[in-house]
Amino acid sequence: GNKTGKVNVTAIFEGSHPFTYVDENGESHTVQIYNPATSKTVQFEIIAIPTITNVSDVTGKVGVGTEVNATVRNDSSKVGNDNLIPQGTVSFYYNETIFLGNATVNNGFAEITDIVFNHTVNAELITAIYHDENGKYSDSSDKGYIKIEPGVANISAVAVPDRGVPGVDSLVNITVWDNNTGLYINGTVTIDGRTVEIKDGKGNYTYPITVD
Repeated sequence: GNKTGKVNVTAIFEGSHPFTYVDENGESHTVQIYNPATSKTVQFEIIAIPTITNVSDVTGKVGVGTEVNATVRNDSSKVGNDNLIPQGTVSFYYNETIFLGNATVNNGFAEITDIVFNHTVNAELITAIYHDENGKYSDSSDKGYIKIEPGVANISAVAVPDRGVPGVDSLVNITVWDNNTGLYINGTVTIDGRTVEIKDGKGNYTYPITVD
C-alpha cells in the first residue's frame, strides 16, 4: 500500500550471507548473517516519495485569459529513480492567499487556463502547491511571478449628424473595445479637452457648432 510509517523486516538465513538494504535517504547498507540458522531484524521507515514542483512565470494582458502551469517530478537525488511520474493535484494561488483553482497532474504537468485579470499586475507571486491524495508522493511547492500588462483599446467616435449645422449641437457617440478580445470596456476618454465616462463600452457628449 501507500501508507508511511515504521516497520520491522526480519530475514532468516542459514549459512553465511550478506543482507543489503536501502534506508530512507537512499543509502545502501550491508550486514553479514552467520550460521547456524540466524535472523536479523532491521527497522525501516517508509516515507512518501519526495517530489519537486516548478511553477512557470506568467505574462498576460488585462482582460485576456491567462494560463498558469507547473511541472511535478520525483526527487531523483533522493529516490535514485527518475522514471516515477507523480499523480495528484496542484493548487494555484495568487499572492499566496487568493485561490485560483486546482489542476490534475497529467504526465507531470498541471495547468489552469482562462484566468482573467481586470487590472494590471506588476511581478506579483504565483504559488503552486502539489499534493497526492493517496499519500504515495510527498507534498512540494514553488513560487513564481505573474505580470499582467495593460491591454490595447480601440476607440470609435461618430458625430450625429455627421455634418454640423451652425447653432445645432452635434452628438458624438464613442465606442471603446479591447483590441484582443473585442469586448467592450469601461473607463474614461478625453476628446477635445473633454473627459467622457465610458460604461459598457459606450459614451457620448455634445459638441456645439458655432459660427464666428
